[in-house]
Amino acid sequence: MEITGKNLNEIIELSNLVFRPKEKSMKIETPLMWEKGKHFVIKENEEIVSFIGMVEEEINVFGYKMKIGNIGNVCTHPDYRNKGYATCLLNETIKKAKEDKLVYLMISGGRELYKRAGAVSMPFYFYQFSGNKGKTDFRVRRYKDDLYCECIKIYQKEPVRFLRENKGFSSLFSLYNGKFKKKVMHMGSKIWIISKNKEILAYWAEGETKDGISIGYNREYGGIRELLAKVWKSRGKKVNIYIPLWDEELKYYLGKEKEVKEMGTILLINPNLLIENLSGYFIERGVEIDYLKRENKILLKANKKEKEFKDNKDLARFLLHLNNEEVWKNIFPIPLPFYGFNYA
Repeated sequence: MEITGKNLNEIIELSNLVFRPKEKSMKIETPLMWEKGKHFVIKENEEIVSFIGMVEEEINVFGYKMKIGNIGNVCTHPDYRNKGYATCLLNETIKKAKEDKLVYLMISGGRELYKRAGAVSMPFYFYQFSGNKGKTDFRVRRYKDDLYCECIKIYQKEPVRFLRENKGFSSLFSLYNGKFKKKVMHMGSKIWIISKNKEILAYWAEGETKDGISIGYNREYGGIRELLAKVWKSRGKKVNIYIPLWDEELKYYLGKEKEVKEMGTILLINPNLLIENLSGYFIERGVEIDYLKRENKILLKANKKEKEFKDNKDLARFLLHLNNEEVWKNIFPIPLPFYGFNYA
């Protein structure tokens, strides 16, 4: 159905009822969903009772581009649950994603609903530091709005990132720095800048609860990894850090991870497009991949080696998780951006 201003307000009210009944802050916390999202709804008695939103994005993976979707604000009114509405809307969203040639969907959650549809968890290296406050030879200070251009220059140098063509994206930096709301996703939110000789070298956003500081996954960082690692280790508070598997430089400076944790989910939509869009990335690493279908099964061929998969879920787990098989370990897991400020 066409979403009008009245319908949009009704969707936001439903999202608030389900996710933020006290704060009523979903319009503030997920602005990308309302500014550029595609909205899928079910109505009963002329009222919207179930909703899924999808924001289509373009990403850059070491110079290779592709289109993906972010799914968020998945909700059903408490009085209309257990009717299969969310499953119906998710199927419609997947259908639209296929039509729009999206490679995969990032989903802000790990519900059984998504796993039944074929989604797999995203693995992150997890670090935990006790907070031994130390001295550094560079300056750490809070982000201010006039530093947006300097920070976006740093983000543009990130090898795996979203292409941020939304003119109002600076407001998301302000949001995560606590300008519009002190808590984002139930965590106190701040952005910090690392500089030396007045030059900004790195930034990161963190969420804080009574249990400590959280960095990565649904927050963001960018810039010189050595400086980020030094600062995080000397925060003076308990710090929980989640970094994607592809960020080997940051892993080097942080040291041995505590464990690998699975956070959020990815639903592979068009695996053939994923392989096609990243063919140059694979070739640069010395591997040519062919994606084939054989008797309702998926086949990957690389350097005379073959591997068969029963479905997209089986394939996604292989593409995104750690493995030590020859040939494949040189190219997988595929590096994909974590949510950061594009969280929907």
